[in-house]
Amino acid sequence: MFWRFGSDQMSRTALVMETGASLSYAELDARAEAWRAQVLAAKPHAGAMASLAFDTAPDTIAAYLGALRAGVPLLLLEPDHPGAAASGIETAWHPELRIARVGADLVLQTENTTGPPGPAPHPDLALLLSTSGSTGDPKLVRLSERNIASNASAIQSYLQLTHADRAATTLPFFYSYGLSVLNSYLAAGASLYLTQTPVTAPDFAPAAREAEVTSLALVPHQCEALLRAGFTGAAIPKLRYITQAGGKLSAASADALADGGRAHGWDLILMYGQTEAAPRMSFVPPEALPGAADTIGQAVPGGRLWIADADGAPISTPGVVGELVYEGPNVMMGYATRRADLAAGGELDALHTGDLAEWSDAGFARLVGRKSRFVKLFGLRINLDQVETQLQAAGHEAFAVAVEDRLVLLSPRREAITEITQLLAKQYGVPQQALHGRAIDAVPVLSSGKTDRRALEALARDALQQDDAATIDIAETIRQATRSSRVAPSDSFTALGGDSLAYLTVQLRLEKALGAAPQGWETTAIADLEDHIRREARSAAPAWTRIGSDVVLRFLAIALVVAQHATDYPLEGGTWVLLLLMGYSAARFQSAGLREGRVGSFLWNMLHPLVPLYVIAVSVYVMLEGPVSPAYFLFARNYAPLSEINVIGVYWFVGLYVQIVLCIAALGCLAPIRRRLKTDPWGLSWRLCAASLGLAFVVTLASPQTQADPFGVMLTLSTFPVLHVPSQGLIECLPIVFLGWAFFEARHPWQANIVLAMAGVYLVFFFQISPFASAVFFLGASILALRWRIDIPMPMWLGQSLGQLAAVSLFVYLTHMAVVYLLLNVLGLQAILPQILVAGLALIGAFGVGFALQSVLSVVERLLVRVQSGAGS
Repeated sequence: MFWRFGSDQMSRTALVMETGASLSYAELDARAEAWRAQVLAAKPHAGAMASLAFDTAPDTIAAYLGALRAGVPLLLLEPDHPGAAASGIETAWHPELRIARVGADLVLQTENTTGPPGPAPHPDLALLLSTSGSTGDPKLVRLSERNIASNASAIQSYLQLTHADRAATTLPFFYSYGLSVLNSYLAAGASLYLTQTPVTAPDFAPAAREAEVTSLALVPHQCEALLRAGFTGAAIPKLRYITQAGGKLSAASADALADGGRAHGWDLILMYGQTEAAPRMSFVPPEALPGAADTIGQAVPGGRLWIADADGAPISTPGVVGELVYEGPNVMMGYATRRADLAAGGELDALHTGDLAEWSDAGFARLVGRKSRFVKLFGLRINLDQVETQLQAAGHEAFAVAVEDRLVLLSPRREAITEITQLLAKQYGVPQQALHGRAIDAVPVLSSGKTDRRALEALARDALQQDDAATIDIAETIRQATRSSRVAPSDSFTALGGDSLAYLTVQLRLEKALGAAPQGWETTAIADLEDHIRREARSAAPAWTRIGSDVVLRFLAIALVVAQHATDYPLEGGTWVLLLLMGYSAARFQSAGLREGRVGSFLWNMLHPLVPLYVIAVSVYVMLEGPVSPAYFLFARNYAPLSEINVIGVYWFVGLYVQIVLCIAALGCLAPIRRRLKTDPWGLSWRLCAASLGLAFVVTLASPQTQADPFGVMLTLSTFPVLHVPSQGLIECLPIVFLGWAFFEARHPWQANIVLAMAGVYLVFFFQISPFASAVFFLGASILALRWRIDIPMPMWLGQSLGQLAAVSLFVYLTHMAVVYLLLNVLGLQAILPQILVAGLALIGAFGVGFALQSVLSVVERLLVRVQSGAGS
C-alpha cells in the first residue's frame, strides 16, 4: 500500500519544492500520521466520508495519505473552484469532513454531524473520482484500496521506477492521470518535484534541470505545444522518459517526440487508461515506436485486454472492430450517482470501455472510435473519430460533433472551414450544405488538459441554432458590446449599462439578421429577444430600413468636426451636437443604473475606453513633441481654449466631457435625485434642464463682459441668428446635455414642446455676436430632429453604412487630428488640392483609423475576457 511507507524509504527524499526545500519520507510520514489522527478524531460516525480539494502542495499530499490511512472514503475535488464544488459535487454527496485550503492553511472542517444521510460506505471503498474526463459527466467512480494500490504497482513495474526517479508535477492531482503519477512514485519510494509552472513556460526546463527531474507526464495538447516550441529534452539532462495519456496523440506527433527522445537519451511511453481503471490499462513499449504509434499497446502488468464482437465473443483476427474490454485488479468497484451507492461492493469483473478497437498485425490494440461517436447522414453511419482522424491526416485541426443526427465540424482555424466541409462532403458523398462548419476561438480543455467534449457539444449546438435562425448570438453580442463579464437571460442591454456606441453595434447586428431591429429591443430581456429572433429571423434582409435621427446626427456631428479641422470652412457646431446627443444617450442607456445607485458602473460605461485612450494619446504627444499644459492631464483644457494651439488642442472637448460625466455622477449620488429618476424621470429632466439654464444665465450675467456691457444680452436678440458658440466651460455647456436628456424623457408632445422652448432660450441668450452662424444652425437643426424623433427611410446598405460610421465616432474624434496633421503638415495637401478634396481625404482617413482602432480594442477586450474566464475557471 503506497500510502504506508517502508522503513527503507524513510531517509529518502519524497518531495522537492520550487524553493529548493525538500521533504523526506520520514517527514511526510509524520505529517500523514498527524492528518490520520485528525481525520479519525473529527470523524462523526462510522459511515462518514471526506472530501479533499487537492492542490499541488506538501500538506495536501500528507492529508491525502492520512485520509487513506484513516480508512475514510475520500472524494477528490478540484481546488480552483471551491464555490462550484460546494454547490455541486459536495452538495450532492454530503461529505461530513471537508479538507480545503483557507487562505494559506489547509483546514479540516466538520459538517452534517447529526448522522449519515444514508447507508455507511463499503469498507473497501477508498477513493471517489469524478468521471469528468472528456465528457464532463459528474458521476463518481468508486475505487477500492486494491484498485489504486495494484495500479500504482503495475505502473511502477512497467516504467521500472526506482528511488532514483523524480517526476515533475505537470498534471493536477485531482485528475486521475496526475494522481497515478503520485501514487506510483510513492509506491517506488521515488520523489516528486512539486511545481505549478506550465511545462511550456520558458523557465520550466531550467527549474526541472536544477531539480534533477527524470520524467514528465503529459497530455496531448502539452505534447503538441512542446513540439511547436522545438522541445528535445536536452535542457533536462536527467530526463529518462516522457509518458503521454489523457487522449489520443497523433501518430505523427508521437513519432516526432520519440525521435527526439532517441536522439537525446530518453523514451516516449504512450499510455491508455480510464478513471474507471484507476486509471492505467495499457502502454506502448518504447521499443515498439514508431511502428506502434497509432495503437494503445499492450495491457499493464496484471491486466488483460480483449476485443468483444457484437455477441460478446473475443475477436482475435487483426483489423476486425469490436468493443475494447479490460480485466484486472484495478477495475473499479462501480459507479455512484447518489450517496446510497457508496455502500455497494465490487460490481464489475471486467470494464467494457465503450471504445471501439481492432488488433494490429503486431498484436497491439488500436482504437478506432467510440460506440456512441456516430452520426447517421443520408443513410450513412459515419464514425466521428474516423472523421477527425481523416481531417488530421489532411493537416486540419478539427473536431466532429453529432447533434441529433446532424454533423458539426469545429475548428480553431477559420480560414479552413470551407475546405474541411468540402473534403468530407466529397469523402462521404453527402451535400456540403449538410455539414455545418463553424470556427471556434480556441479548443476547450478541461483542467486536466483533456479536450472538453461537453464544451464542444455546447459549441456545436450553438452553431446549429445560429444556422437554423440565420442570425446572431444576441447574448454574446450584447455581452461584448456592453463589455460585461457575463450576461443572464433576464438582463437587457440597458440594464447592462450599454452606451450609445454599443447600441449602434447591436442595432446593426440585429438589422443584419432581421432586416429591422425590434422596437424597444434595448430594454427587452435577452431571453425574450432570443425568442423574437428565432421567430423572425429571415435569410435575406429587406432592401430598405429606417434609421433614427440620433444615428444620422452622430455621424454628421463627427464629420463636421473632422472637416472643420481639415479646412477653412466655417463648420463649427459638431461638438455641441455631440453634447446634445451625450445627454440623450445618457438618459436612454445609463439612467437605469443611476436609479439603482450604480454610480461606479455609470462612470465606467461613460469613461471607458475614452479616458485611457485620451491619456495614451496625450502621453505619446508629450514624448514626441515635448511638454504640454498640465490642464490636459487635469481634464481642464476647455478653460483655456486658445492658450495653446497644437495637434491635440481639440482635446479640450474630452476634458469637458469628463467634467459633465462627473457632474451627472455626483447627482446620481444624491438619494432625492435617484428617487426622482424612479418616480418622475420627465419631471426631473426638465427641472435639471431649467436649473442648468438658469445657472448658466446667472454666470453669464456675472461675467466681466456682461458687467461692462449690461445690455449685451438684449443685443443678441436683435442680431439673431448671426450668433457665436457659447463658452466651453462646464456651466455654459450643461444645459445642452440636459436638453438632450429631457428630449429623451419627453413622452408627450406638450413635454417635448416645453423642452423645445427651453432650447430656444438657450440658443438666443448664450450665443454671443459672431460671424459663425453654423453652430446655431447645426445645433438648432439637431434639436428639431430630436424633438420630432425623426426616423429616416433609406436603403439598407446605406443605413448599415451610416450606423457603422456612427459607431466609431469616439475613436474618430480621438485620432482624427493625427490624420489631419499628416495631410496638412506632412503632405501639404492643402496647398495643392481644393479644400473639398482635402475634407474628403480627411474623412476617409479619420474613419479608417477609427475602424482600425475599434477592431484592435475589440480583439484585446475579447482576449482579456477569455483570460479572466480562464482564471476564474
